[in-house]
Amino acid sequence: MAQGLETTLDPLPTGTDFSYVYHIKNEAQDTAINITGFGLSWMLKKSVNDLDAAAVVTKTVTGGGIAIAGTFNTAPGTNTQRATVTVADTDTEALAPGVYRWELKRTDAGLETRMAYGRVSLVRGVHRA
Repeated sequence: MAQGLETTLDPLPTGTDFSYVYHIKNEAQDTAINITGFGLSWMLKKSVNDLDAAAVVTKTVTGGGIAIAGTFNTAPGTNTQRATVTVADTDTEALAPGVYRWELKRTDAGLETRMAYGRVSLVRGVHRA
């Protein structure tokens, strides 16, 4: 399995509900991977050097925020299986605008793999509660 696809998720307005949908494929990006039953974690950090305990947003399949749904097929064109990470408005409303790092990782013991990663710019919107 690949060490992850680097992707920029720009921009993410703070205090806004948002979903990121991941279609997990092999390293060559030509075959879908069945993620049924995978343990997944999605983290947002100010720096890649921050410890996991310092993550500003964490989502997991078991703890909430990541859902795996759809029907698996190895052919990417017919595979509807996706991992969806849902970021709630309350997850980011107190965060300072700036560049953050994120990562989606498989967390099953002995099978840990970075699935996707990158940076995201948090921007302040006009609306405020």
